[in-house]
Amino acid sequence: MLNSKKADIVISLIVAVILWMYVVGQVDPNVDVTVRNVEIEFLNTDDLEDRGLALAEADTDTVDVVLSGSRSDVIGVAAEDIRATVDLGGLDRGDFSLDVLVMPPKNTRVQDVSPETVNVSIDDLVSETRQVEAEFLGSAANREPGNVSVEPDTLVITGAESNVDKVETVHAQVDAGKIKGSETTVYAETEPVDSRGRTVSYVRVSQDRVSVTATMMHTKTVPLNVETVGEVTDAYQVDSIEIPDEVTVKGAKRDLDDIEEVRGEPIDISGITATVKIPIVLDLPDGVVPAQNSENLTVRVKISDVDLRQLSFSAGDIEVADLQDTYTATVQTERVTVTIRGTRNIVSDVKKSDIRLYVRGKSLGEGVHDLRLRYSCDDNIDVTGISPETVTVRVTHK
Repeated sequence: MLNSKKADIVISLIVAVILWMYVVGQVDPNVDVTVRNVEIEFLNTDDLEDRGLALAEADTDTVDVVLSGSRSDVIGVAAEDIRATVDLGGLDRGDFSLDVLVMPPKNTRVQDVSPETVNVSIDDLVSETRQVEAEFLGSAANREPGNVSVEPDTLVITGAESNVDKVETVHAQVDAGKIKGSETTVYAETEPVDSRGRTVSYVRVSQDRVSVTATMMHTKTVPLNVETVGEVTDAYQVDSIEIPDEVTVKGAKRDLDDIEEVRGEPIDISGITATVKIPIVLDLPDGVVPAQNSENLTVRVKISDVDLRQLSFSAGDIEVADLQDTYTATVQTERVTVTIRGTRNIVSDVKKSDIRLYVRGKSLGEGVHDLRLRYSCDDNIDVTGISPETVTVRVTHK
Protein backbone atom coordinates (compact mmCIF):
# COMPACT_ATOMS: atom_id res chain seq x y z
CA MET A 1 0.00 0.00 0.00
CA LEU A 2 2.83 2.38 0.92
CA ASN A 3 4.73 1.56 -2.24
CA SER A 4 1.62 2.31 -4.29
CA LYS A 5 1.36 5.81 -2.74
CA LYS A 6 5.03 6.51 -3.47
CA ALA A 7 4.54 5.47 -7.05
CA ASP A 8 1.57 7.77 -7.36
CA ILE A 9 3.62 10.66 -6.00
CA VAL A 10 6.46 10.04 -8.47
CA ILE A 11 4.04 9.76 -11.36
CA SER A 12 2.33 12.99 -10.28
CA LEU A 13 5.68 14.83 -10.15
CA ILE A 14 6.64 13.57 -13.62
CA VAL A 15 3.31 14.64 -15.02
CA ALA A 16 3.66 18.07 -13.34
CA VAL A 17 7.14 18.59 -14.85
CA ILE A 18 5.91 17.56 -18.27
CA LEU A 19 2.94 19.93 -17.97
CA TRP A 20 5.25 22.78 -16.81
CA MET A 21 7.60 22.23 -19.73
CA TYR A 22 4.67 22.17 -22.12
CA VAL A 23 3.21 25.36 -20.72
CA VAL A 24 6.60 27.15 -20.79
CA GLY A 25 7.21 25.98 -24.33
CA GLN A 26 3.84 27.27 -25.48
CA VAL A 27 3.51 30.44 -23.40
CA ASP A 28 7.19 31.60 -23.19
CA PRO A 29 9.04 29.98 -26.13
CA ASN A 30 12.61 30.76 -27.27
CA VAL A 31 12.72 33.44 -29.97
CA ASP A 32 15.27 35.52 -31.88
CA VAL A 33 14.97 39.33 -31.84
CA THR A 34 16.99 41.88 -33.83
CA VAL A 35 18.00 45.02 -31.93
CA ARG A 36 19.17 47.74 -34.32
CA ASN A 37 21.52 50.71 -33.95
CA VAL A 38 23.40 49.60 -30.86
CA GLU A 39 26.02 52.30 -30.27
CA ILE A 40 29.65 51.22 -30.31
CA GLU A 41 31.81 52.24 -27.35
CA PHE A 42 35.44 52.76 -28.34
CA LEU A 43 37.72 51.62 -25.51
CA ASN A 44 41.21 52.79 -24.54
CA THR A 45 41.02 56.17 -26.27
CA ASP A 46 43.06 57.49 -23.31
CA ASP A 47 45.82 55.04 -24.24
CA LEU A 48 45.91 56.60 -27.73
CA GLU A 49 46.02 60.13 -26.30
CA ASP A 50 48.88 59.22 -23.97
CA ARG A 51 50.86 58.34 -27.09
CA GLY A 52 49.80 61.49 -29.03
CA LEU A 53 47.20 59.71 -31.16
CA ALA A 54 43.42 59.84 -31.63
CA LEU A 55 40.58 58.08 -33.44
CA ALA A 56 40.11 59.88 -36.75
CA GLU A 57 37.35 57.87 -38.37
CA ALA A 58 35.23 54.73 -38.04
CA ASP A 59 33.15 53.38 -40.91
CA THR A 60 30.23 52.83 -38.53
CA ASP A 61 29.19 53.92 -35.03
CA THR A 62 26.47 51.32 -34.55
CA VAL A 63 25.78 47.61 -35.05
CA ASP A 64 22.65 45.45 -35.31
CA VAL A 65 22.51 42.57 -32.81
CA VAL A 66 20.39 39.41 -33.02
CA LEU A 67 19.55 38.13 -29.51
CA SER A 68 18.21 34.68 -28.63
CA GLY A 69 16.29 33.76 -25.49
CA SER A 70 12.87 33.22 -24.05
CA ARG A 71 10.25 35.61 -25.29
CA SER A 72 9.91 37.25 -21.88
CA ASP A 73 13.68 37.90 -21.72
CA VAL A 74 14.27 39.30 -25.22
CA ILE A 75 11.03 41.15 -25.97
CA GLY A 76 11.48 44.77 -24.94
CA VAL A 77 15.30 44.77 -25.02
CA ALA A 78 16.43 48.20 -26.24
CA ALA A 79 19.69 49.26 -27.88
CA GLU A 80 20.75 50.92 -24.61
CA ASP A 81 20.51 47.54 -22.83
CA ILE A 82 23.30 46.06 -24.98
CA ARG A 83 26.96 47.00 -24.74
CA ALA A 84 29.03 46.85 -27.93
CA THR A 85 32.74 47.73 -27.69
CA VAL A 86 35.78 48.08 -29.95
CA ASP A 87 39.20 48.09 -28.31
CA LEU A 88 41.64 50.73 -29.62
CA GLY A 89 44.38 49.89 -27.13
CA GLY A 90 47.88 49.51 -28.52
CA LEU A 91 47.11 50.81 -32.02
CA ASP A 92 49.49 53.05 -33.96
CA ARG A 93 48.89 55.45 -36.85
CA GLY A 94 47.12 53.86 -39.78
CA ASP A 95 44.00 51.94 -40.76
CA PHE A 96 42.74 48.86 -38.91
CA SER A 97 39.84 46.38 -38.99
CA LEU A 98 38.73 45.54 -35.43
CA ASP A 99 36.25 43.04 -33.98
CA VAL A 100 33.10 44.22 -32.24
CA LEU A 101 32.56 42.61 -28.83
CA VAL A 102 28.90 42.45 -27.73
CA MET A 103 27.74 41.83 -24.15
CA PRO A 104 24.03 40.89 -24.12
CA PRO A 105 21.53 41.36 -21.27
CA LYS A 106 21.06 38.63 -18.65
CA ASN A 107 19.45 35.36 -19.84
CA THR A 108 20.02 36.18 -23.53
CA ARG A 109 22.58 35.03 -26.09
CA VAL A 110 24.15 36.78 -29.09
CA GLN A 111 23.22 34.98 -32.29
CA ASP A 112 24.63 37.51 -34.78
CA VAL A 113 26.33 40.93 -34.98
CA SER A 114 26.26 43.04 -38.13
CA PRO A 115 28.81 44.22 -38.99
CA GLU A 116 31.17 41.98 -37.05
CA THR A 117 34.16 44.30 -37.61
CA VAL A 118 34.71 48.06 -37.77
CA ASN A 119 37.29 49.80 -39.95
CA VAL A 120 39.03 52.63 -38.08
CA SER A 121 41.72 55.21 -38.84
CA ILE A 122 44.21 56.49 -36.24
CA ASP A 123 45.88 59.90 -36.67
CA ASP A 124 48.04 62.36 -34.72
CA LEU A 125 46.39 64.10 -31.75
CA VAL A 126 46.27 67.92 -31.92
CA SER A 127 44.57 70.79 -30.05
CA GLU A 128 43.61 74.09 -31.68
CA THR A 129 41.55 77.15 -30.73
CA ARG A 130 38.34 78.02 -32.57
CA GLN A 131 35.92 80.95 -32.35
CA VAL A 132 32.52 80.38 -30.73
CA GLU A 133 29.48 81.78 -32.57
CA ALA A 134 25.92 81.95 -31.27
CA GLU A 135 23.39 80.27 -33.55
CA PHE A 136 19.78 81.30 -32.85
CA LEU A 137 17.07 78.78 -33.68
CA GLY A 138 13.56 79.91 -34.45
CA SER A 139 12.49 83.48 -35.14
CA ALA A 140 9.61 85.91 -34.86
CA ALA A 141 8.35 88.29 -37.55
CA ASN A 142 10.48 91.44 -37.74
CA ARG A 143 12.55 90.39 -34.72
CA GLU A 144 16.13 89.21 -34.34
CA PRO A 145 18.63 88.96 -31.45
CA GLY A 146 21.30 91.64 -31.38
CA ASN A 147 24.16 92.89 -29.19
CA VAL A 148 25.28 89.28 -29.02
CA SER A 149 28.26 88.24 -26.90
CA VAL A 150 29.55 84.78 -26.00
CA GLU A 151 31.59 83.87 -22.94
CA PRO A 152 34.10 82.41 -23.50
CA ASP A 153 34.32 83.41 -27.15
CA THR A 154 36.99 80.82 -28.02
CA LEU A 155 37.32 77.13 -27.13
CA VAL A 156 39.96 74.44 -27.64
CA ILE A 157 39.21 71.61 -30.07
CA THR A 158 41.08 68.34 -29.45
CA GLY A 159 41.15 65.29 -31.68
CA ALA A 160 42.77 63.71 -34.70
CA GLU A 161 44.54 66.29 -36.85
CA SER A 162 42.46 65.47 -39.92
CA ASN A 163 39.24 66.13 -37.99
CA VAL A 164 40.37 69.24 -36.13
CA ASP A 165 41.34 70.75 -39.50
CA LYS A 166 37.70 70.39 -40.60
CA VAL A 167 36.36 72.45 -37.68
CA GLU A 168 35.57 75.96 -38.92
CA THR A 169 33.93 77.24 -35.75
CA VAL A 170 32.02 76.18 -32.65
CA HIS A 171 28.27 76.80 -32.69
CA ALA A 172 26.40 77.63 -29.49
CA GLN A 173 22.74 76.93 -30.30
CA VAL A 174 20.18 79.15 -28.57
CA ASP A 175 16.39 79.09 -28.71
CA ALA A 176 15.62 82.60 -29.99
CA GLY A 177 12.34 82.50 -28.06
CA LYS A 178 14.30 82.76 -24.80
CA ILE A 179 15.79 86.14 -25.73
CA LYS A 180 13.83 89.10 -24.35
CA GLY A 181 13.64 92.79 -25.25
CA SER A 182 16.12 93.55 -22.49
CA GLU A 183 19.59 92.03 -22.11
CA THR A 184 19.21 88.27 -21.61
CA THR A 185 21.82 85.65 -20.73
CA VAL A 186 21.25 81.95 -21.44
CA TYR A 187 23.45 78.86 -21.52
CA ALA A 188 23.95 76.99 -24.78
CA GLU A 189 25.48 73.65 -25.71
CA THR A 190 28.52 73.74 -27.98
CA GLU A 191 28.92 71.90 -31.26
CA PRO A 192 32.01 71.84 -33.54
CA VAL A 193 31.01 72.41 -37.18
CA ASP A 194 32.72 72.60 -40.56
CA SER A 195 32.46 75.38 -43.17
CA ARG A 196 29.03 74.07 -44.25
CA GLY A 197 27.65 73.92 -40.73
CA ARG A 198 27.87 70.13 -40.41
CA THR A 199 28.88 68.56 -37.10
CA VAL A 200 32.47 67.26 -37.02
CA SER A 201 32.74 63.87 -35.29
CA TYR A 202 35.52 62.41 -33.15
CA VAL A 203 36.68 65.74 -31.72
CA ARG A 204 36.34 67.09 -28.17
CA VAL A 205 35.42 70.67 -27.23
CA SER A 206 37.00 72.08 -24.07
CA GLN A 207 33.56 73.17 -22.74
CA ASP A 208 30.15 71.57 -23.27
CA ARG A 209 28.32 74.85 -22.60
CA VAL A 210 28.92 78.59 -22.90
CA SER A 211 26.90 81.63 -21.87
CA VAL A 212 25.25 83.74 -24.59
CA THR A 213 24.05 87.28 -23.90
CA ALA A 214 21.73 89.05 -26.37
CA THR A 215 18.81 91.47 -26.73
CA MET A 216 15.81 90.91 -29.00
CA MET A 217 15.72 93.71 -31.58
CA HIS A 218 13.32 94.94 -34.26
CA THR A 219 14.28 94.51 -37.95
CA LYS A 220 13.47 96.57 -41.03
CA THR A 221 14.20 96.01 -44.73
CA VAL A 222 14.90 99.11 -46.83
CA PRO A 223 16.47 99.97 -50.23
CA LEU A 224 20.26 99.90 -50.44
CA ASN A 225 22.11 102.60 -52.37
CA VAL A 226 25.75 101.91 -53.32
CA GLU A 227 27.67 103.81 -56.00
CA THR A 228 30.73 102.63 -57.93
CA VAL A 229 33.61 104.92 -58.78
CA GLY A 230 36.76 104.60 -60.86
CA GLU A 231 37.47 102.70 -64.04
CA VAL A 232 39.41 99.57 -64.92
CA THR A 233 42.46 99.84 -67.16
CA ASP A 234 42.22 99.48 -70.93
CA ALA A 235 43.37 95.87 -70.68
CA TYR A 236 40.10 94.89 -68.97
CA GLN A 237 36.41 95.53 -69.29
CA VAL A 238 33.55 95.45 -66.80
CA ASP A 239 30.98 92.88 -67.85
CA SER A 240 28.58 93.48 -64.96
CA ILE A 241 28.28 94.99 -61.49
CA GLU A 242 25.84 93.22 -59.17
CA ILE A 243 24.68 95.30 -56.19
CA PRO A 244 22.01 94.12 -53.70
CA ASP A 245 18.78 96.10 -54.01
CA GLU A 246 17.96 96.09 -50.31
CA VAL A 247 19.35 95.55 -46.84
CA THR A 248 17.83 94.42 -43.55
CA VAL A 249 18.94 96.23 -40.41
CA LYS A 250 18.06 95.78 -36.74
CA GLY A 251 17.90 97.95 -33.64
CA ALA A 252 15.42 99.60 -31.29
CA LYS A 253 12.12 100.45 -32.99
CA ARG A 254 12.61 104.20 -32.36
CA ASP A 255 15.98 104.04 -34.17
CA LEU A 256 14.51 102.23 -37.18
CA ASP A 257 11.39 104.36 -37.70
CA ASP A 258 13.21 107.17 -39.55
CA ILE A 259 15.32 104.90 -41.77
CA GLU A 260 13.91 104.78 -45.32
CA GLU A 261 17.17 103.98 -47.16
CA VAL A 262 20.66 102.82 -46.31
CA ARG A 263 23.73 104.01 -48.19
CA GLY A 264 26.99 102.15 -48.54
CA GLU A 265 30.45 103.60 -49.00
CA PRO A 266 31.34 103.99 -52.71
CA ILE A 267 32.95 100.95 -54.32
CA ASP A 268 36.17 101.83 -56.15
CA ILE A 269 36.77 99.48 -59.08
CA SER A 270 40.05 101.11 -60.11
CA GLY A 271 42.83 98.60 -60.54
CA ILE A 272 40.57 95.52 -60.53
CA THR A 273 41.95 92.87 -62.86
CA ALA A 274 39.67 89.90 -62.13
CA THR A 275 36.13 89.15 -61.07
CA VAL A 276 35.83 89.96 -57.35
CA LYS A 277 33.36 90.37 -54.51
CA ILE A 278 33.91 93.59 -52.59
CA PRO A 279 32.41 93.94 -49.07
CA ILE A 280 29.87 96.72 -48.65
CA VAL A 281 30.50 99.06 -45.73
CA LEU A 282 27.11 100.35 -44.56
CA ASP A 283 26.56 103.86 -43.25
CA LEU A 284 24.29 103.23 -40.24
CA PRO A 285 23.26 105.40 -37.28
CA ASP A 286 24.32 104.51 -33.75
CA GLY A 287 22.41 101.58 -32.31
CA VAL A 288 21.55 100.13 -35.72
CA VAL A 289 23.46 97.17 -37.18
CA PRO A 290 23.00 94.78 -40.13
CA ALA A 291 20.58 91.90 -39.56
CA GLN A 292 21.94 88.39 -39.83
CA ASN A 293 21.01 88.00 -43.52
CA SER A 294 22.75 91.29 -44.36
CA GLU A 295 25.97 90.96 -42.36
CA ASN A 296 28.19 90.11 -45.32
CA LEU A 297 26.73 91.97 -48.28
CA THR A 298 29.06 92.34 -51.26
CA VAL A 299 29.22 93.95 -54.67
CA ARG A 300 30.20 91.44 -57.36
CA VAL A 301 32.23 93.04 -60.14
CA LYS A 302 32.66 90.74 -63.13
CA ILE A 303 35.79 91.56 -65.13
CA SER A 304 37.14 90.00 -68.30
CA ASP A 305 40.39 90.43 -70.22
CA VAL A 306 40.24 92.68 -73.26
CA ASP A 307 41.91 92.01 -76.58
CA LEU A 308 42.74 94.70 -79.15
CA ARG A 309 42.52 93.95 -82.86
CA GLN A 310 43.15 96.08 -85.90
CA LEU A 311 41.23 95.74 -89.15
CA SER A 312 42.57 97.26 -92.36
CA PHE A 313 40.12 98.88 -94.81
CA SER A 314 40.89 100.03 -98.35
CA ALA A 315 39.41 103.05 -100.16
CA GLY A 316 36.85 100.80 -101.84
CA ASP A 317 35.49 99.75 -98.42
CA ILE A 318 34.46 103.34 -97.57
CA GLU A 319 31.00 104.51 -98.60
CA VAL A 320 30.10 108.08 -99.60
CA ALA A 321 26.54 108.31 -98.32
CA ASP A 322 23.71 110.52 -99.64
CA LEU A 323 25.72 111.94 -102.55
CA GLN A 324 23.60 113.89 -105.06
CA ASP A 325 22.70 111.88 -108.14
CA THR A 326 24.53 114.27 -110.47
CA TYR A 327 27.87 113.57 -108.83
CA THR A 328 30.24 110.70 -108.42
CA ALA A 329 32.79 110.39 -105.63
CA THR A 330 36.11 108.66 -105.20
CA VAL A 331 37.84 108.08 -101.87
CA GLN A 332 41.51 108.89 -102.36
CA THR A 333 42.81 107.77 -98.96
CA GLU A 334 44.21 104.36 -99.68
CA ARG A 335 44.19 102.74 -96.25
CA VAL A 336 42.22 103.12 -92.99
CA THR A 337 42.88 101.15 -89.80
CA VAL A 338 40.07 100.44 -87.34
CA THR A 339 40.95 99.29 -83.82
CA ILE A 340 38.40 97.27 -81.86
CA ARG A 341 38.47 95.97 -78.31
CA GLY A 342 36.55 93.36 -76.35
CA THR A 343 36.72 89.84 -75.00
CA ARG A 344 38.79 87.41 -77.02
CA ASN A 345 35.85 85.40 -78.34
CA ILE A 346 33.99 88.51 -79.55
CA VAL A 347 36.98 90.29 -81.08
CA SER A 348 38.19 87.22 -82.96
CA ASP A 349 34.81 86.77 -84.66
CA VAL A 350 34.49 90.33 -86.00
CA LYS A 351 34.76 90.68 -89.80
CA LYS A 352 35.26 93.82 -91.87
CA SER A 353 31.73 93.44 -93.17
CA ASP A 354 30.46 93.88 -89.59
CA ILE A 355 31.70 97.49 -89.58
CA ARG A 356 30.38 100.11 -91.99
CA LEU A 357 32.79 102.98 -92.76
CA TYR A 358 31.29 106.04 -94.47
CA VAL A 359 31.39 109.80 -94.98
CA ARG A 360 28.46 112.14 -95.50
CA GLY A 361 28.21 113.42 -99.10
CA LYS A 362 24.82 115.12 -99.12
CA SER A 363 26.07 118.71 -99.23
CA LEU A 364 29.19 118.06 -101.29
CA GLY A 365 29.89 119.85 -104.56
CA GLU A 366 32.52 119.23 -107.17
CA GLY A 367 36.06 119.28 -105.84
CA VAL A 368 38.35 117.65 -103.27
CA HIS A 369 37.09 117.39 -99.70
CA ASP A 370 38.60 116.20 -96.38
CA LEU A 371 35.75 114.52 -94.51
CA ARG A 372 35.44 113.02 -91.06
CA LEU A 373 35.17 109.28 -91.22
CA ARG A 374 32.12 107.75 -89.52
CA TYR A 375 31.20 104.16 -88.63
CA SER A 376 28.30 101.97 -87.54
CA CYS A 377 28.32 98.45 -86.11
CA ASP A 378 26.57 96.16 -83.65
CA ASP A 379 26.55 97.21 -79.99
CA ASN A 380 28.83 94.32 -78.99
CA ILE A 381 31.66 95.71 -81.14
CA ASP A 382 33.68 98.38 -79.34
CA VAL A 383 35.53 100.60 -81.83
CA THR A 384 38.26 102.42 -79.93
CA GLY A 385 40.07 104.15 -82.78
CA ILE A 386 40.08 104.97 -86.49
CA SER A 387 43.25 106.09 -88.23
CA PRO A 388 43.25 108.41 -90.03
CA GLU A 389 40.13 110.09 -88.65
CA THR A 390 39.53 111.96 -91.93
CA VAL A 391 39.73 110.82 -95.54
CA THR A 392 40.12 112.72 -98.82
CA VAL A 393 37.22 112.46 -101.28
CA ARG A 394 37.16 113.80 -104.88
CA VAL A 395 33.72 114.70 -106.17
CA THR A 396 33.10 115.15 -109.91
CA HIS A 397 30.11 115.58 -112.25
CA LYS A 398 28.89 112.44 -113.92
